[in-house]
Amino acid sequence: MEASDHRPDDLFSFCPQLAELLRTRRLTGQSGKLFEGLGALSSQNVLLALRQLALETQAERTLEVGLSFGGSACVFTSSHRDLHREPQGQHVALDPFQTTVWDSTGLAVIERAGLSGYLDFRPKFSSLELPAMLERGEKFDLVYVDGSHLF
Repeated sequence: MEASDHRPDDLFSFCPQLAELLRTRRLTGQSGKLFEGLGALSSQNVLLALRQLALETQAERTLEVGLSFGGSACVFTSSHRDLHREPQGQHVALDPFQTTVWDSTGLAVIERAGLSGYLDFRPKFSSLELPAMLERGEKFDLVYVDGSHLF
């Protein structure tokens, strides 16, 4: 049976805010802008695969390129919580459009879930921040690249 055959509330009980996001497919941004359909949200199957990878590998540091509505960030930050880690910004999310195009919806979802302490949000382009991270010697155990889809 595929994830799409189950209710989000059942599969995503580890993060009720994510379950609600998947069920309603609606979000209101910081300025009051309404987002419906949420086409930029990762699929249930991808989110479940990320959750399984994060837990099975016990990834200590995670990175994603593209925060948008915060679905995958919910998976990573709640996984760090569920691995009984103290919140220390273990999950880095890069998205230069979070506060503009996405109206801070991803950040708001993480905050409502009480997971902000696990998030290190960087409003930067990955093409600039990734080389800088390499220079600083930053390392990650699990990386999810779901950024610009302009091509």
